[in-house]
Amino acid sequence: MISNRQLEVFVTVYEEKSMTNAGKKLFMTQPAVSQAIREIETYFDVILFERVGSKLYVTQSGETMYYYAKRIFTLFEEMDSEMRNVQGVREITVGVNISAGTELIRRYIDGFEKEYPQIKVRVKVSRSSVLEKMLKEQELDIAIWEDLTKKADYLIQEPYYKDKIAVVAAKDSPLAKKKDLVLKDLANEPFLLRERGAGVREKFEQLTRLNDIDIEILWESTSTKALVKATQDGYGIAVLPYLLVRDYIEEGSLVELDITDVSLKRNLNIVYHKDKIFSQPLQRFVDIIRADGETDAM
Repeated sequence: MISNRQLEVFVTVYEEKSMTNAGKKLFMTQPAVSQAIREIETYFDVILFERVGSKLYVTQSGETMYYYAKRIFTLFEEMDSEMRNVQGVREITVGVNISAGTELIRRYIDGFEKEYPQIKVRVKVSRSSVLEKMLKEQELDIAIWEDLTKKADYLIQEPYYKDKIAVVAAKDSPLAKKKDLVLKDLANEPFLLRERGAGVREKFEQLTRLNDIDIEILWESTSTKALVKATQDGYGIAVLPYLLVRDYIEEGSLVELDITDVSLKRNLNIVYHKDKIFSQPLQRFVDIIRADGETDAM
């Protein structure tokens, strides 16, 4: 088996076109360099260099050997860099809101674990206000959530995925048949909302305040399924992330109300502390998330 040192000697002789100069560069004697080359030639039963007068010429076998030797050294350098970057990284902690936690995070983890099976990805699923506090206290590496209604100067928020809020009703609701709905048309309806601090609720309540509309909140729940079931049974109107009710809308058990006078669009964002130092694995995880940004939920 050829050693790394023998390959290094060969590559240096090839590039210097001189065994004497290669010896000087490697702090070896010229006979030791010649011996290393002969050992490689004997192992493969080839001639790597031919001497014509005082000049050294590379044979076709030498050219082939150099091509593979350089590839081997490049791979070693990449391995060294990769392992040094990974060194000390045993896990990544990600905070996600309900939308991302239910629909998106698993595919990001699956993609990451194919490249870094030795690194655990821990996930905290919660409302945005909780995740924001955890990021501030550096208990999370990154988070994924909807647009913040109030910007925090210690956080960097990078939009990457287009989403929207869906206002949904039972399929037999009279509102489902009404055209040109505006927000005020819903003022007297009972609402089924996520708990306080949930981004989808904060966004919707911000819209109602801006339009000077009071709403009756009949149900509050941390459970999307509970709100969906109550809506299907006709208890009221739910306001939920489109990602979480898309299947119900497509199958016809819920109807999305088209509110024409306000925008219900929003982004999902990659969020991290402005002082966060990214390891190579964490950077790769973020790149995998960004790659999903071409998806448009609407």
